[in-house]
Amino acid sequence: MFLVKLLIKVILLPVFLLSCFISSWAGLLSKVSGFILGLFNLLLLVILIMYLSRHDWPQVAITGLIAFVAFMISFSASFLEIVMEFVTKKLSNIIFS
Repeated sequence: MFLVKLLIKVILLPVFLLSCFISSWAGLLSKVSGFILGLFNLLLLVILIMYLSRHDWPQVAITGLIAFVAFMISFSASFLEIVMEFVTKKLSNIIFS
């Protein structure tokens, strides 16, 4: 039984290191993309207000869709960061137990 646990820990160690690497990069990219997409959303808000004032409804719909897609990209980056932190914690509990 001891050898089986040791073998599992040895196999999971590279997976743990890879998940730590991905988790750290996902956190960094989430913060950077949040800043960039925030500025992009401000630009889209100005464009959206301009289209609303001109009553150009198809362009309002397209701009709103682009803003929604940008929000979903930011949300998925944050979700990936949270999931990778959870996986890393679970793997560390298994490896270091």
